[in-house]
Amino acid sequence: MYARTLEDVSKEYGRNGPINVPLFTTAEREWETCRHYIDQEVLKRDKTHCPSCGKEPLVRSSDAIVKLRRLSSAGKVHNPENERTMEQPQARFGNLVIKSDTEVENFRQRIYNKTKKKQMCGGSAFKAAREDSNEQKKYDETGLVVSSCKHCVVPYAINMFKGESWTHTAFMHNEAMKSNAKFFCYDVVCQYWKWMKTKVARHFPEYRNLTSEMTGILPIMHKNAHQLPCKILWNPRWTTGMGLTGGEEHEQVFSKLYLYAYVLKHMTKHNRNDFLTLAILYWNWGKIENMHFLLRKKLEKARKEIKQGTPKLEKLLETHNLVYNDLPLIHKELETKAKAILDQRKTKKTTSRTKLRRVLTETKRKALETIELINSKDTTLPISYEDFNEGVFPWETVLDRVDTHFPTLSLADKYNIVDCWMLLKRAREEITLSKNEMINYMRFLIDKRSSLQQPSQKHTGEDEKFAKGKSVMKVSEVHHLNLKIQMALTTFNLKCNQDFSDFVCETQTNHSEPEFEFDTSDEDNYDSLSESEYSDEETESSSSYSEDDESAI
Repeated sequence: MYARTLEDVSKEYGRNGPINVPLFTTAEREWETCRHYIDQEVLKRDKTHCPSCGKEPLVRSSDAIVKLRRLSSAGKVHNPENERTMEQPQARFGNLVIKSDTEVENFRQRIYNKTKKKQMCGGSAFKAAREDSNEQKKYDETGLVVSSCKHCVVPYAINMFKGESWTHTAFMHNEAMKSNAKFFCYDVVCQYWKWMKTKVARHFPEYRNLTSEMTGILPIMHKNAHQLPCKILWNPRWTTGMGLTGGEEHEQVFSKLYLYAYVLKHMTKHNRNDFLTLAILYWNWGKIENMHFLLRKKLEKARKEIKQGTPKLEKLLETHNLVYNDLPLIHKELETKAKAILDQRKTKKTTSRTKLRRVLTETKRKALETIELINSKDTTLPISYEDFNEGVFPWETVLDRVDTHFPTLSLADKYNIVDCWMLLKRAREEITLSKNEMINYMRFLIDKRSSLQQPSQKHTGEDEKFAKGKSVMKVSEVHHLNLKIQMALTTFNLKCNQDFSDFVCETQTNHSEPEFEFDTSDEDNYDSLSESEYSDEETESSSSYSEDDESAI
C-alpha cells in the first residue's frame, strides 16, 4: 500500500509508473535481511535476549494468539499442490524466533500419543483448557504461541496448525525450563499443572523437573475468572519470589501483533515466518532500548504500592481486631480450605456453573432462578449471587470451630486481608528484583561495550574497505552504548529520596571495568512495617503446591 500510494502521487504529478512493486518488495526484504546480519554479526545485538533478566529469567508467560492465521489457499500460484510442509527452507531468518515446526510437531505427537483425554477447568471455561484441539481446514497456520519475560521481551514462539492445546504449552514450558526460568505462567495452569504431573510425568520421567523445579502461576487478570481455591493456590500475588510480576506481559505483545492479522492471511509460508520474525525483533528492540525507563517505572510502582498498602492493611487489622502475627495463620487456613474444597469436587459433579458461564446474560438469569429455588426449599444456608460469582457456596465455607482460630471472619474477609498483606510483601520483593535487574542491565551494557572495543580479526577474503566499514559501525555502536550507560544512570537516580543520592554507585575493582552496585542505605523510610514483624515462617510461605500436596490437585 505504501508503494502504491507513492506511485499514485507520482502519477498525479506527471510521472509514469516509477515504482515496480515486486522489485520494491524484494529489495525491502533484502535490506531487512542485510540490516539483521549487521546487527547480529557486527554490532552484536541479540534481540531475543532480555538484558535485565540475565541468564536466569524470573518468569516465562505463555499464551496463543489465534488471529495470526494464514489461509491454506495462500501461495497456490507457486505451489499448486499446496501441501502442508513442516520446514521452511526459504525463510531468511530460519528458526531465530519461531521454532522449527518439525521439532514442535515431534514433541507434541510424542506426548499426545500417550495422553488423550479432554478436561476443562472446573472454575472457568477457557478454550485453552484442553489437551487436544480442533482442526481448522480453512487455514494452514492457525495462530502463534508466544512466550514473554516480565519485561515483555519475546525469546521464542511456535506456529499452530490446529487450535491451542496443552501440548503446545508443554513445549513452551520445556523451553522455559531450558532458559532457567523459575516460574511459568499460563491461563489455566491449575488444570495444566495437574495434567503435567499425573500424565506427562508418568509417561515421560525426563519432564518431571518441569513441575518439581518450576512453580506454576495464573496471570493476575485471568485468575479473576477462576474459582476461589485457584485464586488462593495459584495467585501470583501470593507466590513468594514473584514480586509484582503479573504474568500478563504477553498480552502487550499481542496488542502489537494483532495489527498484522489481515496481511498475514494471504502470505506464503516463509514470508509469514519472516514477517513475524521481523515484527517480534522490532518489538523486542524497542523494549531493550527503553529498558532503563521500564525498570525505573517498576521500582516506583513498588514504592507506591508499599506507601498505599501499609495504611490499608493496618486499617483492616484494626477493623477485625487482628495483629500481624495472625496473618500467617489466616493464610494457612485459606490454603487448607482451598485444598479441601478441591478434594470435595473430585467426587461431585459441579460442572453446571461452568456450562452457564458461556453466555453471561443467560448465565445470570438461570443462576438467579436456581438460587431463588434453592433458597425457597432450604433456608438454613442461604445462597447469594456473590457466592455464585466467587465459586464457593455456603456448604463449602462452613468450618468447624476446631478448624479455625477466627470463626468470626468470613472467607471473603480472610481473603481480602491476606491479599493486602501479600501485595505488600510482593512490593518489597519487587524493589529487590528491580535493583538486581538494573545491575544486570548495566553489566550488559558495559560487557557489550568491552566486546566491541576489542580489535576485530580480519577474515579470509575480506577486503580493506569492508573491514574499515565494520570498524566504523563498531565505533558508532560504542558511542551509542556510552550514551545509553549515562542515560541509564541518570534515569535510575531520577527523583530519588535523599537516602538515594547515590542510588547506583560506581566502584573500581581489580578488573579494568567498573562494577555497579547499589547503595545499602535503608530504603523503606515511609514503610511503617519493619521486617522484624515478619517471621521466617512467613517469608518461606508460598501459594504454590509442593510435592507433598499432590493429592490436593
